[in-house]
Amino acid sequence: MHILDLITLRYDVSYIHSFQIFIYFFFQCCRLLIA
Repeated sequence: MHILDLITLRYDVSYIHSFQIFIYFFFQCCRLLIA
């Protein structure tokens, strides 16, 4: 159970990290369009 919990936690962190990267790129594109 502990190993599965660690894998799940690690997967959630990587998912959140990729989502933050997506938000960052989206924000940069919006800035270019506005400017």
